[in-house]
Amino acid sequence: MRQNAYDFGRKMTWENVGREYTTIFHKALHNYDNYPKIRDRFSFLPNKLPKVKLDHLKLMTDNVGIIQHTDIDVPALHYGYSTDDVGRALVALTQLINSEEKTEDILKLITTYMSFLEHAQTEMGHFHNFMSYEGKFLDEKGSEDTLGRAIYGLGHVISCPYLSKNMLTSARILVSRSKTELRNLRYPRAKAYTICGLYEILKKRVEVDESESLFNSYTNTVEYIDAFVEKNAFESIFVNHADSLVDLYEINHKEDWNWFEPTITYSNAKLSESLLLAYNYTKDKTYKKIGLDTLDFLTEIQWRDEFFDMVGNHGWYSFNGEKPLF
Repeated sequence: MRQNAYDFGRKMTWENVGREYTTIFHKALHNYDNYPKIRDRFSFLPNKLPKVKLDHLKLMTDNVGIIQHTDIDVPALHYGYSTDDVGRALVALTQLINSEEKTEDILKLITTYMSFLEHAQTEMGHFHNFMSYEGKFLDEKGSEDTLGRAIYGLGHVISCPYLSKNMLTSARILVSRSKTELRNLRYPRAKAYTICGLYEILKKRVEVDESESLFNSYTNTVEYIDAFVEKNAFESIFVNHADSLVDLYEINHKEDWNWFEPTITYSNAKLSESLLLAYNYTKDKTYKKIGLDTLDFLTEIQWRDEFFDMVGNHGWYSFNGEKPLF
């Protein structure tokens, strides 16, 4: 009885009480975002986040895609278009759209970007990256990062519940064409972007499996078999790339250097994020530990009391080297 009383009393230490409050706040925020009735009850509270404005994105977008750069705030047409930017834009827009704000502007932009990716995909399933304003592709194919960013955007399209079935099917076809190229990726950031994109696809598949019979969600047996084969292929690529990032970490991390490589370069947080998403899907705790350890390390070396001092602004940061100032 004494031990039980002690164990029960431990729940009321300040640390544990604080943790319970944090859990409740997270649940409340989740409900606030997902249930309009709850949100409406607190409509008198000031909304500290400004409404997202698409003015500049629309200014940068024509009927082909996104102009890469501007001269101040005027689109600089001579820079042409980039698949990298289209992939990023799809991620942003699919997270912005919701059932209450299914605006024509957002749907038009998503359709334009999907059309660009369909045109930019090569016969082998890779993607061109750069296109001139005159409509000519300027490369045989883009970098591996370009492929990863395209898959990142397409994955978010596939997982978005507010787009048409035809749009989701188009995105799935583009990703499926890329399977061979995705298996052969060598560079860590390309793998990380791919993991993030495939996570959205695999997560969507799990939601279907849990909400209804997988077979009943398809119109015929052939479609069901295709989906089963596709899921296995994506899972294999997903896990192989996550494992390769773990191997990279094991080779390069040291006592004061919790990182995947001997040099910190660009798009660094994507590496940590991809392993955390891999943990969310597989529940492999190795992914979680390395994802959190590297994210903590990245935060430690980049946070300067009041602002982030990002590596990549003025050069890279190598082990035992001098960190470049932002």
